[in-house]
Amino acid sequence: MLGKSFMGKEFIWFQGVVESIDDPLRLGRVQVRSLGFHTDDKVLLPTSSLPWAHPLQPITSAAISGIGTSPTGILNGSWVIGFFRDGILAQEPIIMGTIGGIPIEKADSSKGFYDPDGIFPKEDMIDESDTSRLAREEYKDHRSMIVKNGNILKEVPTAVWPKMSKVGPKKLRKEQEVKKWTEPTPRGGKSSKYPFNKVFESVSGHVKEYDDTPGNRRIHEYHTAGTFEEIQDNGTRVTKIVKDNYQIVAGDDYVYVQGNVNVTIKGDCNLLVEGDMTTQVQGDYSLSVTGNKIEKIDGSHLIEVGTDYSLSAGTGINQHTDGSKSDVVNGNYSVIYKGDYNLTAKDINIAALGSLTTKAVISAQHGATNLSLIGGLKASLTGGLSLEVSSPLLVEVISGTPASSIIMTPAAIVKTSPLLTQLGNLVHTGTAAIAGAVGITGATTIAGATGITGAVAVTGAGTFTGLLTSLTNTLSTHTHSSFGTPPTPGT
Repeated sequence: MLGKSFMGKEFIWFQGVVESIDDPLRLGRVQVRSLGFHTDDKVLLPTSSLPWAHPLQPITSAAISGIGTSPTGILNGSWVIGFFRDGILAQEPIIMGTIGGIPIEKADSSKGFYDPDGIFPKEDMIDESDTSRLAREEYKDHRSMIVKNGNILKEVPTAVWPKMSKVGPKKLRKEQEVKKWTEPTPRGGKSSKYPFNKVFESVSGHVKEYDDTPGNRRIHEYHTAGTFEEIQDNGTRVTKIVKDNYQIVAGDDYVYVQGNVNVTIKGDCNLLVEGDMTTQVQGDYSLSVTGNKIEKIDGSHLIEVGTDYSLSAGTGINQHTDGSKSDVVNGNYSVIYKGDYNLTAKDINIAALGSLTTKAVISAQHGATNLSLIGGLKASLTGGLSLEVSSPLLVEVISGTPASSIIMTPAAIVKTSPLLTQLGNLVHTGTAAIAGAVGITGATTIAGATGITGAVAVTGAGTFTGLLTSLTNTLSTHTHSSFGTPPTPGT
């Protein structure tokens, strides 16, 4: 016949306080001192002699082979209720649940029915409900709310269109004020009402909230370090990470943003794309760099601009290529240099399909150089230079050493500086005026009318047609140079 201790023959309830949660079998068992069954004298009945009580798990937890919910969470000092499955023997307690209350005194660890560590109940929650403050109207005094409200990120600047005044049409210069944003207020600035907010809070301060408060429905998860994620009543999600963040996607990643995107990085940003990268902007695109910008392209660099292309540099522009460079301009091409323009090349070829007009003083300063000019120009010669002129020209000879050669076909003016400059060959078939002392040491041909106002010395063979009158007048009124004996008329 079954005895009175048979499970189900006699059902015995108990209520008590947990004094140890360190189960050597790791089954979630706790040692409970039960009212009416055990004394509070820890000398007569130490905590280590209390029976181990199994926690009763919900049907949503399989409680087998590690599947289900961990049967942990009860703390020393927790009040529990349950039954003895061995009946009147009262040695195999089963815990059905915990019981909250309003503690009125601190734990006395020297006595039974208290937390032996003297931690719970917490001193700041004496005479206060054991229910989490987050679930009650006192949520503002909860540690998570104090931390979050004290660390709201404010006035975060966003990128704006750069200010440009030297290049580009005014329609592209979208000067904007810096826009700033602020982290949303916790709970959306709204209140939670008891009993709608379901809160889980761990002993270290981790929190999960499922708030069904009318007008403030939220989901909130908080780490005791301060990292949290909150989905507020209007669907806004706020994620804040107080340390590092790692996101790893083993497959593809798709992001769709229907509105605007603002990213502000206070430190450095490094982006590595090991495959191809495509960026498509259907509106305008601006890039503002306060420091330096460095680009290195191992392959080709192709730029196609549909309308205008403008470039402005504050100091200088340097271009280098180990190959050839070609510029193709189907329209007009204008270059304006307010300073000097220096061009060095092996050969220079300029071909104009129409006319070529140059408005400048051209100076050639290297020996053994040939210079051909077409147009009304002024040329300065400083070296052994061969100059061929085919239109009205002012030639200023600065130095004739080594000897220079001048060939002129239309009307021209030759000025010498200093007073006497030695020329090589002078060939002139048009009207000319020679002002200044000049020495001609090469073959000389003057076929047109020529006016000479300075001293002239000719030591080579010469042909002077139409020159006799002006040359005679000049020779009779000037002192000849030391190049040699001046020629006689008709020589």
